[in-house]
Amino acid sequence: MAAAALFFAVATASAQPWTRSLIEADEAGETVQRRAELDRALDELLREDDLVALARGGEALWIALPEEPWIQERMARRLVRERRFEIAVQPLRRLAGSAAPREADPELLALLAATEWELGELARAEATFRRAVAAAEDRGERRLAAAYRRQLGGLLSFAGRWPAAVEALEGLLSEEEGESDPGLLLEAARAWEGVAIGASEAGEVDAALGRARSLFEAAAAALPQNAEVHYGRARVLRRLGDEEGARSALRLYQRLYAEDQERIRATGRYAALMAAVRADLDAGRSSQALDRLRAMPQRLETLELHADVARSMGLREEAASALQRAVLLAPQRTDLMIQLNELLFEDSGGGE
Repeated sequence: MAAAALFFAVATASAQPWTRSLIEADEAGETVQRRAELDRALDELLREDDLVALARGGEALWIALPEEPWIQERMARRLVRERRFEIAVQPLRRLAGSAAPREADPELLALLAATEWELGELARAEATFRRAVAAAEDRGERRLAAAYRRQLGGLLSFAGRWPAAVEALEGLLSEEEGESDPGLLLEAARAWEGVAIGASEAGEVDAALGRARSLFEAAAAALPQNAEVHYGRARVLRRLGDEEGARSALRLYQRLYAEDQERIRATGRYAALMAAVRADLDAGRSSQALDRLRAMPQRLETLELHADVARSMGLREEAASALQRAVLLAPQRTDLMIQLNELLFEDSGGGE
């Protein structure tokens, strides 16, 4: 490390002992000892509550230790998990900007894009998602590329850019497994409904509504107990002039919605079940906790905990399945998509 860079880093971060510890550890001992010291110092840094100090420390470390990008990555991942997106975006952008286009890490680019989305920087998030898709395709990581295209479609729908969202989501539906993914069917149906709302020509409206109808019906066949699917069907059928079909779909939606509310009212029993799960986890009985979670109502809190427990036990496919169902319940929760992407990345042979 150049002396000038070290001096600047220490001067910039003079109020943060954890930053000095990282820099000192970088100069110490053998590789294994050095990495252990860096890990300990970084753990101390990530416990810092002062966001301004944390941001300044990260900048200083990038200058002092540019050959250690994993430090910035660990900072970013910890901050994203804690939903401190306004700080996480800085180390992610350092990493994304330091790599040549064909050498960029697609998983980190997707993490940056999701973080930018959380911050409301939609144009930047779109551009970064497109970079993530291209980087994954360059590496031949087909599953990752598909996951990032789906997130891109979700972002475009969120922004009300329905034709662009349709283009992204229909591309996924045309792939071999696309038509069997009920969540993707539902997302695409909503996007086509949005296209119909924005279309000016009668023929364009009818074509968009027809496609939305077929997708909602396919989603309903796969998710017959999902109230939102039937509500979407009712909206589209009414716009197509099928009043009888719309009334039937609306009645089904109302029945399923009432059943959902009844399950929610049974919170006392649910709370007791969750307490039993947490007691099992506190006592180290992960298998028993997982068995309880598998049998519990599919609520967002349950699915998030199910994914955490399954992942901790090395059951990555089960964890991914739970996260996919959680994303369907809360499509606006980009942190869930981030966790799902991390699992897909591990399965593709990536990781730290």
